[in-house]
Formats: sequence, structure tokens, C-alpha cells
Amino acid sequence: MPFNDVFDSTTGQSIDRISAAAVMPGDVVEVNARLLRWPKVGNYKNQSWDEWGTLLELSRIELIFMKTDSGD
Repeated sequence: MPFNDVFDSTTGQSIDRISAAAVMPGDVVEVNARLLRWPKVGNYKNQSWDEWGTLLELSRIELIFMKTDSGD
């Protein structure tokens, strides 16, 4: 399933949804993600981070600035 929460905020006006394919190398983006954490099986009392499973869940991408085609 493709990631669809990609938005163009380069105009400063309204923020429109765009295709993730519109983001190119050299563009400046803001990436929002959630850090999820859960206890590994049988490890409910230990609060050390290395004893828990962790995951970054991508929430949103905003295109802030598009690289110009100046050839560099």
C-alpha cells in the first residue's frame, strides 16, 4: 500500500496533497513520525529501552522547498 500522506506546503497558501513520487532528491521535506514502544514477550517489568521492541511509524511528509533545475 503506497504512503499517501504527502503534502505540498511550498506555496504558503493552502496545503495540497501530492504524490510521493513528486518528492525529488535535493528537495527539503519535513517528516513526521511516531515512536512506538512495546514490551517484548515476558518482559513487562523491565523498563530498559533495549528490552522493548521499538518502531518508527511514518505519519506525514510535507514538501517545504523544491530544488530548482539549475543544473547543479
